[in-house]
Order: sequence, then structure tokens, then C-alpha cells
Amino acid sequence: GGLRDDLWSESELVREQRFYEQRFIEMVPSEVLVKLRDDGPAFDSLAFGRQLAAAEFDRLVDWLEALPSADRSLSLRDLRRDGMPRPLLRTAGALAGLLSEDGRTARILLFQRDLGNEYFRGLADRVAGAGDQWPQLEVHAAGIQVVATTIIHRLTRDLAWSFLGSLLVIFVCVTVRLRSLRLGIASILPCLLPLVWNLGLMAALD
Repeated sequence: GGLRDDLWSESELVREQRFYEQRFIEMVPSEVLVKLRDDGPAFDSLAFGRQLAAAEFDRLVDWLEALPSADRSLSLRDLRRDGMPRPLLRTAGALAGLLSEDGRTARILLFQRDLGNEYFRGLADRVAGAGDQWPQLEVHAAGIQVVATTIIHRLTRDLAWSFLGSLLVIFVCVTVRLRSLRLGIASILPCLLPLVWNLGLMAALD
């Protein structure tokens, strides 16, 4: 911030920094894998010569970019629109990491804002559930974002069960030791109140 304050607002350096901030800060790359369902031509010039497969792939990219969290995408469609010759499409796609070596699985990189773990879980389900819109293609979310989302979900679930298990152990131990159900229930309250307060504070601070 201090460096930018000393420069003209429309200087080249400030414009480059603004471009980077708008396009990359708080953006999370997600991956969508697209595989041809049939045994026809692979994702090369022949596959995109088939109008049906090409149209479905383009509609899929448009659908992903229309998501509320999406900013832009990178896929084989960009190579085609940039004028990549069809005979070189498979080689260029493989070198760019957008196509598998056998040419039958394409990768779409979707850059989007980080809206949280639950949003990404819902997005993966939406991608898988929208397969009827492109019957020629088999589509599912993949990549590090899916792995991270799954890990966070499991950690959260295990933490919740850990809290409940701790409360149950305390309740059983106090109830058995003091031989009083009422005192067992009362012993849970000092453990439960700080937990509820902490979770409420985390929710309030988003």
C-alpha cells in the first residue's frame, strides 16, 4: 500500500498490480475433468470436428463460468479460440496440462472466489448432477480443492464427535462416581458453556 501511494494512480506499475489483485487474490483454482463417454475420436481435432461433442463441451464451460463464484476458466476451448491449428491441438493441450496423454480426458481449470467448504461440496454435487445436460461427456470435480474440501469436512465431523464423546465420558464418570443423575447432568454444563460460547463467537466472526 505504501509503495502504491507514492505512484501515479494510472502508472504502469499500479495498473499491473491492480490487474494481479483483481484476477488472482482470493481466487481458488478448481479442476473439472471431462471424459468422452463413447469410444469415438479422442479430444483432438477429430473430436472437436464432431459438432455435438464440441457444442456440449462449450456449453459446459459456459455453465461453469456462469456460476456466482466463477471469474474465468482455462480449457481446450481457449486454445481453439486462440487459433491453435487442429493438428496441434492434442499436443498443445497435453503440454498445457489440459489434456491427458491418450487424448480422452480434458481438464477445465475454473478460477473462482473462495466461498467456503460447504459451497465447494455443493458445487461438486452440482457438477456431478448436471451430467444430463451433456450426454456425450462424463463430468466430475477433481483436483486439490476436492481433496482439501473432503479433509476439512472429515476433520469437522471428527471434531464434533470428539466433543460429544468427551461430554458423554464426563457425564458417565460423574454420574457413576457420585451416584446421581442430576449431578451428572450438572457436570456437563461447565464443559458445554465454553464450547457453545466459542462456536457462537466463531459464527459471529464468520
